Amino acid sequence: MRRVRLSPREITAFGSRGVSMVAPARVLEPVSGFAVHLATFAAGAVVGRHETRLWQLFAVVSGEGWAAGADGVRVPLAAGDAVLWEPGELHESGSDAGMVAVVVESPAAPVPDEG
Repeated sequence: MRRVRLSPREITAFGSRGVSMVAPARVLEPVSGFAVHLATFAAGAVVGRHETRLWQLFAVVSGEGWAAGADGVRVPLAAGDAVLWEPGELHESGSDAGMVAVVVESPAAPVPDEG
């Protein structure tokens, strides 16, 4: 086992506020566009509306918040919920009380296990 330090960075693009992200893992032989991020939302945080470049799976680990897709309708999310955005889809997310989510970006559709 090797202990590593994860260094979060604040997200400010697209009018975002109160969100920090860390990339907890990367591969030595990268797949172009593939990334995994841990997003921590403070109370009142928002990632502003923008287009996703690739497939993006947004899975809530703790807390609660919301996500919206192309239609702009905010869907409530809690721990165990996930949404999947298609490449080029306008989207945004946020939390009134605080939330932690894992974000997987991929050139191929990451298929969530729906039980």
